[in-house]
Amino acid sequence: MDLSAQGLTLRYGQKTVIDGVSLDVPSGEFVVIVGPNAGGKSTLLRGLARVMRPAAGVVRLGGDDIATLDAREVARRLAILPQMQQFDVDLVVEELVWRGRTPHHRPFRPATQADLAAVERAIEHARIEGLRERPLRSLSGGERQRAWLALALAQEPRVLLLDEPTTFLDLRHQVEVMEVLARLNQGGLTVIAVLHDLALASRYAQRIIAIADGKIALDGAPSEVLTPDALSRVFGLDMVALSDPRTGRPLPFPA
Repeated sequence: MDLSAQGLTLRYGQKTVIDGVSLDVPSGEFVVIVGPNAGGKSTLLRGLARVMRPAAGVVRLGGDDIATLDAREVARRLAILPQMQQFDVDLVVEELVWRGRTPHHRPFRPATQADLAAVERAIEHARIEGLRERPLRSLSGGERQRAWLALALAQEPRVLLLDEPTTFLDLRHQVEVMEVLARLNQGGLTVIAVLHDLALASRYAQRIIAIADGKIALDGAPSEVLTPDALSRVFGLDMVALSDPRTGRPLPFPA
């Protein structure tokens, strides 16, 4: 499912954080958003997901103005995994994941086989089979992150937005999460993720958008965006880039 924004402006009080941004993400694309802190990356995700009301502009989800859609319909089409989740939820992991099925059935209706299958797939994709009965409060940061990812996957969205999904994860689990997202994307899921790790962005993204000062500074394939000159302008830091020996994509890092 495609997702687009035209002239999107987002504000906190009188402070404009996203300033007239327009973008089109076609169905099935894997987009990574990068940029300096406080540049507007997370705010942009919140606006695209209808978590924030725009000061101006419109967001379209599957061609429909997202502001006109019923909340349940939005949740069936789109899921967002925010950067910070609730840590005080008194649930075990499997109970949390089941909450992802809420948009798909009405209150007081029993769970269906489709619900069960969706929950099982989400748990398998997030690699949390051994955590089903663990209370969320007992989990490490990385385990908790994967549990919340499973919740988002249980919604069976057609668009998935993620704000720093590899936060708290060690290197192996970072790669596992990105591989999960890559497989889901290959199956047709539209993925938009905010990442700080430029190497992961280069390896997995089809397209990279750099946000700085509330505007799109760069937008293109990794080979076009992750160049030393372009990144130096965005981050205000001298950069160099090597070539990934497996993919040929750039591996940028500070000079």
